[in-house]
Amino acid sequence: MWRMTAKQLQADCLKVLDQIHTTGDELLVTNDDDTPLVKLIPASAAEDELFSSMRGKGKIVGDTINTIPIEDWDLGDSTNISKAKGPAPRRPSNR
Repeated sequence: MWRMTAKQLQADCLKVLDQIHTTGDELLVTNDDDTPLVKLIPASAAEDELFSSMRGKGKIVGDTINTIPIEDWDLGDSTNISKAKGPAPRRPSNR
């Protein structure tokens, strides 16, 4: 792993990103007093844990397209649907 200040990274960002991608090396970015700020690591298409870690864990329940009944919409002048203001505020239920 190599180190670089944030100012150095700002000056040569694209070149540094290409180097990280090409070599697979990691970069520790620091501020001027050598305090670590961020660690840059090359992305791997095979191990995309950040974006796929929850794959298959969710469950769709109900209608994802027609989520609010049309009766709950405040359309203002109902003769012109383009004036719709969006869904009316929901009142808390007494359940």
